[in-house]
Amino acid sequence: HPPETPMKRIVSINLAPNAADYELTTEFLGETFHVRRLGADWDVDRAITLLDRAQHEADAIGLGMVRDHATVGTRRLRDRLTSRLEGVVTNVPVTTGATLRTFFDEWCVRHVQSEEGQYFTNARTLFLSGITNYRTAAILAEHSRNLRFADPATLHGVPRILNSLRALETYAGTAARLRRWTASRPLAQDGPPRLPLTRRAVRRAMEWAHFVVGPWQEIEQYSNDELHRKVVV
Repeated sequence: HPPETPMKRIVSINLAPNAADYELTTEFLGETFHVRRLGADWDVDRAITLLDRAQHEADAIGLGMVRDHATVGTRRLRDRLTSRLEGVVTNVPVTTGATLRTFFDEWCVRHVQSEEGQYFTNARTLFLSGITNYRTAAILAEHSRNLRFADPATLHGVPRILNSLRALETYAGTAARLRRWTASRPLAQDGPPRLPLTRRAVRRAMEWAHFVVGPWQEIEQYSNDELHRKVVV
């Protein structure tokens, strides 16, 4: 018998509560993996401790409930909190899964557009954050000019909605120069703007849109009335 392949150990460090922790052993592409999830209860220092401990026992580490680094146009934007957590791990690979997620996002949009009969053609689409979903926005821009981006409102509390991909690229460049890309906080602390004027700007954009693009952590914080008859991507 050939020698058994050593089991790969994957540890996911998640900023969310540890009440959702789990571990399992599974097979994928002929290899055996042990996967374990550890929550940090929104405590960044706790997450750092877990990361430091995990890198001595894991073959790879995943980061959860943090923002991905973003590429907007030709500009690369790095999230400060994510960079800080990634910098703790020096022994093994560490990832947010952004590369794989971007690949699947692109594949899904192109597949639906092809198979469902021009599904996104001229679609009115609101991105809660075009910066974090820039690749998806660029693909949808091939089929529709009706794109809106709520980044000023959802990321920085400014009651303004951007109305083109070029405006998003300009805004991202300005935000990067002003070091306002992130506030170094966990992803779940984002959500509907608290200021009434800013919240109204997002609500009007949602009323206009047929499609709303955003991570579920943000989407779930909007009411059923706001999301009524919307396609959520």
